[in-house]
Amino acid sequence: MATTMAESHLNLIIDVAKETNYNSPAADIWRALDTAVSAIFPNQLFTISVYDQATGTTCRLYTMRNDVQPLGARKKVTQSAWSKQVLHDGEQFCGQSIEEIKKSFSEWEFLSTIGCESVLNTPVRNNATGAIVGTLNILGESHAFDESPVKLAVVLGQLVSGAIEACREDILSMPFEGKMETV
Repeated sequence: MATTMAESHLNLIIDVAKETNYNSPAADIWRALDTAVSAIFPNQLFTISVYDQATGTTCRLYTMRNDVQPLGARKKVTQSAWSKQVLHDGEQFCGQSIEEIKKSFSEWEFLSTIGCESVLNTPVRNNATGAIVGTLNILGESHAFDESPVKLAVVLGQLVSGAIEACREDILSMPFEGKMETV
């Protein structure tokens, strides 16, 4: 019997849940998450960021393309509509064109050069307190997420919430000398 797309997505989500349930190393969790994200959402780039409210920054915890979006890179959080929606209100942001990305991300020109003209940012909450601890960031071609089940990113994010928090101090303590973009 053929597996439906919904069953395939569910199996990928279960794989992520197994890795978190088995208390696997972070690299195994990120690998399972990346596999699920890549199968469910058409994308050119997938990253995970930790949100540090105390310093008003985000820090890249995971990247599928270290050559273009390096691990440990930071962004200054501004008082933007994006930061209110994602980091304060805890709502997903789905920008389906480079024009929408331009309104929120200082590195929009660079993103366009690597084929990223749409974005799905999903806030990840602490499962006990509800505080925003990070974001899943999925970028693709223009209108990449028109047909995507974007709410599945919420499920995936919450499955890895504990892993994000477990890695928080290590990634935030990494030195960062690069240019700080803004959101």
